[in-house]
Amino acid sequence: MAQRTTGRPPLVSTTENHPLLYVVRHGATEWSVSGQHTGRTNIPLLPEGELQARATGKLLSDIDFSLVLCSPLERAQRTCELAGLREQAVLEDDLYEWDYGDYEGLTTA
Repeated sequence: MAQRTTGRPPLVSTTENHPLLYVVRHGATEWSVSGQHTGRTNIPLLPEGELQARATGKLLSDIDFSLVLCSPLERAQRTCELAGLREQAVLEDDLYEWDYGDYEGLTTA
């Protein structure tokens, strides 16, 4: 799925028959830091989360992705944008977080 455009070795070994798949989680939010079930609530990234997203973008900057999928949630789209992947990203409804229902915003005991 992705090919490197520089001489730097890949993070895992690969051959043409085994494409690489990169999975990136959104940067830190208030609820992810506090351990609250975020689910489908649209929580923005914290400044720390924005820094994480930019750092992720630097790590992935020399990769020519054939496909970038992103959740429609704000935190995922912002992470994608700050990582420099927003222009090529396709919003995918199947990447929505779980619906925690009444547990949304609560912490696990």
